[in-house]
Amino acid sequence: MPVKVSSVFLFTAMLVIPINVFAWDFSVVQEDCCEMCMASQSNTDGSELSIRIPINISKEHASPFIFVNQYYSELEYPFSIRLFVDGNLVSVLKGATEDLLGGTSAEIATKELDRIARGNLLRIVISDRGSFTFSLKGSASAVKRLSTCAGMENISRKPTVISETVLKERNIFNCHSLDLRNWQHPTKQVLESLDASIVEVNLCNDDKYPIFQVALPVDLIYHSHDPVTSKYVGRLWRGMMKANGYWPFALLDVERQDVFFVTPEYSDEHKEYFANLDSLSLANDN
Repeated sequence: MPVKVSSVFLFTAMLVIPINVFAWDFSVVQEDCCEMCMASQSNTDGSELSIRIPINISKEHASPFIFVNQYYSELEYPFSIRLFVDGNLVSVLKGATEDLLGGTSAEIATKELDRIARGNLLRIVISDRGSFTFSLKGSASAVKRLSTCAGMENISRKPTVISETVLKERNIFNCHSLDLRNWQHPTKQVLESLDASIVEVNLCNDDKYPIFQVALPVDLIYHSHDPVTSKYVGRLWRGMMKANGYWPFALLDVERQDVFFVTPEYSDEHKEYFANLDSLSLANDN
């Protein structure tokens, strides 16, 4: 099976799977590509949800992903997969069909793993056509074993070092970290209201240029393909620009390794500010 999950979950009709009554299982399985750490659960109708992490392969192919053994092929790429934990939207994902295994899959980040481990009920909505519901009872132990097996404990909480070259190209200098235990600012309220976990905040340019390192529930690069994500991104940029006094700042997604250098610009035509974005992937640098 392909390890690097591309981008599609396919469903044709609205389908609700009964809530699972079985416990979560943990195992290490051998696939054609490699060994995988896997936490899984089966529904009473035979449908199975599994969370898998490839091991003993290159870092770029080691992302965790979810797999459901239901195969649908009518929808065209791209479309969204939404994860709800206890009724709250946790993340909007991109998915892929797995032809050989006869199912669907989507990459997730450790932020989603954390929420699954802490929740009671998981609902997966695929392109507004399919809905899967699973109990999360016992998931905490399985997810912990999964992360330990793949050596991913607390990876989402580690800040990213942005290279001096990248910063100098944008005239950003003299950065230092804030003590988050004592940090209070309107931008913190915006991020927390949007379910963004703050990993680190750096102040640069004589404390006038902040860099926010966060774990986000959505892929900002993917926002043009999904209306829910687009709405989230709009609220994020509008809220952060206002809270930061319409001064420039940067936001780094620590899990997807995308950094966005944001310059607020005022539109006389629309009588409002918009975010002029300079985005860069750091995935190949870290």
